[in-house]
Amino acid sequence: MGKSQSKQQTSKSSKPEDEKSNYVRFALVGSSGSGMSAFVNAVRGFCDLPGYGTPSYPDVETYWRTLELEKFDRFLIFISLRVTEPDLALIKKVKSINKPFFLIRTKIDDNVECMKRKQKVVFKEEDLLLEIRNYILERTSHLSCAEEDIFIISNYDPRKWDFFSLIQAIINVMPAPEIGE
Repeated sequence: MGKSQSKQQTSKSSKPEDEKSNYVRFALVGSSGSGMSAFVNAVRGFCDLPGYGTPSYPDVETYWRTLELEKFDRFLIFISLRVTEPDLALIKKVKSINKPFFLIRTKIDDNVECMKRKQKVVFKEEDLLLEIRNYILERTSHLSCAEEDIFIISNYDPRKWDFFSLIQAIINVMPAPEIGE
């Protein structure tokens, strides 16, 4: 999705705030280059916001305020490789407004391939996944992130790792369709 779509979709809605609606507004947020656009290309139908840590959005406060992120119902927070201080600030901000989120660690395929090249002995993928999940839990422990809300994915190989579990979790939090009036 282009920047014009992102701006258009984040502008004020014409719907009254108190009107009950049967849709959920997801915000895909994360640092620039963390895999959000690749995720959108793999799934479609989400508002692909620009990443933070760029000249336009140098910090989480500017990012939050400019994109009016408090208007979103749920957040898909993307991280790649490591959990940074801005990532932690974003998680804290989302938690402060009591909005649910999923924490999505992308680019696992890169890690797996790298470990396969580095290790001369048999590589145990499960050990790497556990190490990454534990690292995320440790870095976010002061924010009380739930393990079931952490997903480790590759946008380029959705058949592996937690990609389908993430899709199912997203489906599970969607409101039931209204039948009739």
